[in-house]
Amino acid sequence: MLKGLVLTVTLRLWGKCLGVGLAGFLLVSGGVLAQAQAIAPLSHFKLYTARGSSVDEVIGLKDQFGIELEIKVGRPMVFGNPVAKRHNGEVTEISDPTAHLTGYRIGGEEIQRRVILNNQFGQQQILTTEPRLLLVPSKKNGEPSDLGIDHFKCYKAEGDSVNEVVDLTDQFRVEKKVAVREPRLFCNPVSKTHNGRVTEVRNPEAHLTCYRIEGNKEKRNVSVDNQFGDERLKLGRSKLLCVPSEKTAFHHTATSHDGATTHNTLTSHDEGTTHNTATSHDGTTTHNRLTSHDEGTTHNTATSHDGTTTHNRVTSHDEGTTHNTLTSHDGKTTHNRVTS
Repeated sequence: MLKGLVLTVTLRLWGKCLGVGLAGFLLVSGGVLAQAQAIAPLSHFKLYTARGSSVDEVIGLKDQFGIELEIKVGRPMVFGNPVAKRHNGEVTEISDPTAHLTGYRIGGEEIQRRVILNNQFGQQQILTTEPRLLLVPSKKNGEPSDLGIDHFKCYKAEGDSVNEVVDLTDQFRVEKKVAVREPRLFCNPVSKTHNGRVTEVRNPEAHLTCYRIEGNKEKRNVSVDNQFGDERLKLGRSKLLCVPSEKTAFHHTATSHDGATTHNTLTSHDEGTTHNTATSHDGTTTHNRLTSHDEGTTHNTATSHDGTTTHNRVTSHDEGTTHNTLTSHDGKTTHNRVTS
């Protein structure tokens, strides 16, 4: 009876944290709903090089960086085991030992983004560029699994080495004093459309940052089963440690040239706020536009410089009210106009 009371109290606490009641977790038979499994903490993953046949499928992907309607999936490049990590005396256990990841080669547009992230190695700033891999939830060697983890779209990443030493234990071996170096991939959870079927994101807050490690060579074959079918992979050396991470902010810059005109656009996303800055240079005229969206309020600022004249316009939309301010500076004269 005491065990049942403890379980009930624990589930009620979970429900309060997640904004759902006890009934949201319990089946009529008294079991725990799959919803509870879907929000389980994301495991660390140890990625091994892999060889197998190309998928040659066309899919659609949508993540927090954008949408790609047609992207070709190539051959498998890596296979990931969930892994327990010991770091500075603290052990992070595996959440689901049955859920693995198979990484397939993909391509895409190269866009530079500065990403600020947090994980067990601390806060870091990295630079991401083009997409490299699609990580697909997979079963291994016929073992049953609910595969309660997301797909991930992984981008090439550059950043400073974390220079940490960890112990890693997965289903293949125990490795002591593994050196963890610089980030190589940053992975967003991604929704995937394949053959008309959409696999949505379960946990949009859980990302993976994959760091280079100096692991042991592994020679073994594994059978994988995922949404692309069954396949047997040949595995090699462990190359990457993927660490669950929180993405706190990112921004990207796009530059285009059209004749004598240069357009620069900077987009920043920081804790729910989006800032867009567009700058155009055409001859001697510079146009700047800043748009910010924060808690339902939109602020627009447009600034034009033409010769010795500066025009500033600020437009704010807040709770149904629009405020316009126009300021012009021409020589020694300043004109202000405010409209609400």
